[in-house]
Amino acid sequence: MTGPGLARPLGFTEALCAEWFEVVPDGLEVVGALALAEPVAAPALTRAVDAAWERHPALASCVRRNPAGDWEFAPGDRAAVTVGVAPPGSRWRDRFRAALHETLDPGRALWRVELVEDPPDAPEPAV
Repeated sequence: MTGPGLARPLGFTEALCAEWFEVVPDGLEVVGALALAEPVAAPALTRAVDAAWERHPALASCVRRNPAGDWEFAPGDRAAVTVGVAPPGSRWRDRFRAALHETLDPGRALWRVELVEDPPDAPEPAV
């Protein structure tokens, strides 16, 4: 399934990041963690990701070169947005650091989601 996606050329800085992604992939990623007040099951998280993907064009985008060779945002493939579950007992701070070095494929999706269900290093029930 293809999403709404952004339909526009990349701006100068965006295109520069795309052009240099192969050389500096870790320098172009942003990682965030969200602590939840209540436990959430992976299927519910997947439904939330689906809703976000359908609602927000930037989240439903990928980056590619158009036939003229210019960088552009294009509609992405929902299957390219992964929703994973961290191994039991994973420390969320370790998963956060690891995510900074897990390179995305911007030609497929610009984000991914991972659920840390029982982090031993925090009182939060899920991250």
